[in-house]
Amino acid sequence: MKLKRIHDTLTFHIEKRLLDRIAKGLYHYVNADQLSILALCGAIIAGYSYIIATSNLQFLHIANFGIFIHWFGDSLDGRVANLRHENRPNLGHYIDHILDAVSAITITFGITYSGLTNQSSWVWVLALFLLIMIHSFLKASVTGDFELSFERFGPTEARIGLILINIVTISSNNILLISKPIPLNVLDLCGSITALILLLNLLKTLSSTLWGKNRIHETDENNS
Repeated sequence: MKLKRIHDTLTFHIEKRLLDRIAKGLYHYVNADQLSILALCGAIIAGYSYIIATSNLQFLHIANFGIFIHWFGDSLDGRVANLRHENRPNLGHYIDHILDAVSAITITFGITYSGLTNQSSWVWVLALFLLIMIHSFLKASVTGDFELSFERFGPTEARIGLILINIVTISSNNILLISKPIPLNVLDLCGSITALILLLNLLKTLSSTLWGKNRIHETDENNS
């Protein structure tokens, strides 16, 4: 089945123009695999920076740099492949999204095991993010529509949000907001709010897919 990519995020049009321009000046020098590796390296930089930020919150600026590097590589690998006429629709799709999952796990585990959090809210963020990915893949497998956005939010919006959370954490010195009965600091609160937003949007999307306007309908092909 050939997938129809649906991308309708808040930053889509601005980002597309910017990335197309960058790709045209870049594709002579690097290939898609190199950019995919660069994206993974960015995730590793970000994840490790959270861990060392336990001793100094200024390392979160390096985490933001790693997130930017991840965006750069992940957003350009497909475009560069097109310009170099090295398209691999099936293998490229697999590599891109398995690396997305690995990158999400790397960054989120960096936050969780950094010592900057007291709660498991960011584990819930990761679990919900992976559920959203599973939903998109399953829906694509039965409808052919591969949704790259989720309620007008996509990977770029998620990265921007995470960068802003890091800035807030640095600015607030990640102060302890509640000490008893459960300790809660700024990064914990941001994780809890993020998890709640993801949960509510996931429930809305699932409801629409099962019973609403985006309901999956059986076809003769599916029944055969």
